[in-house]
Amino acid sequence: MPAPRTPPRTPAKTQKPAATPAPPPPVPPAPPAPTYGCRVTYRVTNQWNGSFRTDVTITNTGSAPVNGWTLTWVFGAGQAVKEMWNATYRQSGGWVGATNAGYNPAIPPGGSVLIGFTATNGPNNPAPGGFSLNGRSCVAG
Repeated sequence: MPAPRTPPRTPAKTQKPAATPAPPPPVPPAPPAPTYGCRVTYRVTNQWNGSFRTDVTITNTGSAPVNGWTLTWVFGAGQAVKEMWNATYRQSGGWVGATNAGYNPAIPPGGSVLIGFTATNGPNNPAPGGFSLNGRSCVAG
């Protein structure tokens, strides 16, 4: 008896998978937030009977520019500012605020501003214990 015949095979119909949309491109990371920081160098450059002269250097150690500034500190031994250059000042008791002059409001990152003043003092003349720039504490040195 002859072997049964198998019907010819027809290729199975393959369906194309549905096209999937391409994923959206990745969102680039946000730039880092600007940092704010400052360093203040306070140096008495001359001292005489009852008075002294000081240079104060304000350095912007952050990544954002400072546009308009006020440096504040507190004297602890009765010192009183008599005149200041490269800034205008206000003093109330030991508290002193030095605000930028019209020609030096900006301190770029890594940049600095020098201010100076003369003041009176008593028998002691300690440096201020700390400084703040626009309300943020600065590193001394």
